[in-house]
Amino acid sequence: MSKSHLTSWSMYITLVFLTLSITTQAKKNNKDEFFAEGHKLFRLEKAAWYGSDYLTTNHPYLLKKIGGYITYINEDQTVTHIFYGDQDSSEVLLTTRFDSIAGPHPLEVDSVHRDALPRELRLIQARSIAVRRFFNNPKKFYSFYRGTSNNFVVLEGEKGKIRVYILTASKSNEYLLIGNDYCLHFNRKIKLKKEERFHKSLLKFPFRSDDPENEISQTMHNHKVGDLISPTDICTLLLYKNHLSWSLHTVYGKNHVSIFNLNTENLLILKKKAWKRIGRDIEERGLEK
Repeated sequence: MSKSHLTSWSMYITLVFLTLSITTQAKKNNKDEFFAEGHKLFRLEKAAWYGSDYLTTNHPYLLKKIGGYITYINEDQTVTHIFYGDQDSSEVLLTTRFDSIAGPHPLEVDSVHRDALPRELRLIQARSIAVRRFFNNPKKFYSFYRGTSNNFVVLEGEKGKIRVYILTASKSNEYLLIGNDYCLHFNRKIKLKKEERFHKSLLKFPFRSDDPENEISQTMHNHKVGDLISPTDICTLLLYKNHLSWSLHTVYGKNHVSIFNLNTENLLILKKKAWKRIGRDIEERGLEK
């Protein structure tokens, strides 16, 4: 694909974002729901990134005592990140609180050890079950890849339900990984009710092209499991967007195409028929030349 083609295609996609409406109200609702879920995951995991950086820089002596971490959103939309103990998961070793979208410097830090709050205990319990389930892998449902790490993001739902998302990240600073991601659904009694897989494999995308004269402007992947872009896709793309040369990512499902603009955080979902009409229009306009 030539650089001129990429430029023309990107301009056309931008035009689509500005002019084309969502095809059905049902899909609009799904779009809003998926984006909201993915954006919450992004906020939680970004706070976890900076919370971990703060721990490593300022309290490295705690590293051997850490059993895990959780993050959660407060009523004022700030995000709290805690590390809990390895020997006693009910003991909080370090608490940091960040802006709604976390930055490098926390708003508050509390290094005094304390008992976990009831809310925190529930999240810690769900995360601990998910971690054991993942690594024990009794039904061979989960996959493991060399050169990767797994992050467990706990998200509170309605009526006391909890979801634990599992993301796979590269240990290299050159690639973004999409796939090998899951969601464990818990009821209000923190009983595991469902295990969900979003992708059948693990996909690797370079942050940028090896050729500066032919930079990457967009990427795509196919969904074999779900039809729409997943919350984990949105979370991962937002987490890494400042490292990427590309700003558009397209997901092709069985019946729909999801287009996500990382810069504007706009998500467009089209029926496959509408997408094919756009392709024919591109050919008629000569953008393929």
